[in-house]
Amino acid sequence: FGGWLDWGRGLRALLDLAAANPRIELRLAGEGSDDIIRELTANPAVTYLGFLDHDAVLEETRRCHFVPALYDPARLINRYAASNKVAEALAIGRPLLMNSEMEVARAIAATQCAIVLPYRDVDQAWKRVEALIGDWHAYLRACQAARRLFDERYAWAPVRGAIIAALRPPPD
Repeated sequence: FGGWLDWGRGLRALLDLAAANPRIELRLAGEGSDDIIRELTANPAVTYLGFLDHDAVLEETRRCHFVPALYDPARLINRYAASNKVAEALAIGRPLLMNSEMEVARAIAATQCAIVLPYRDVDQAWKRVEALIGDWHAYLRACQAARRLFDERYAWAPVRGAIIAALRPPPD
């Protein structure tokens, strides 16, 4: 996980997920309040990396198995979040762990490159994570689907075309 460290970004659910299975290591990078940092660093499942530059974030993303992009839907704005970590995970070719209440998760769920479930159930995601990791070919397909989705929707060529189309004046 990289970004602003806030309980509304699924950190509590990730800690619960790690508590449910000792094979999970949470590698967290970013900034947050002192009390959150203290609680995170006290947890043996957490490796806290502090603030990283973009190159280091991409390297951590490359080394991980899943990238969580979780946002508490109780905050309306979180339902429309489309964080950098989503694009970075897709670019690197890593599956996402997302909550279903996010609009971006609805579009990504059909691509088979994310485990998508309700925010309240994220701490139960281990069964799905374990099943995907346990089937190496399915995991590789999820990684390939992530990269394919990046190429189709996030790379510069499709984004450039969408920007130009959006900025064109309407026909007379």
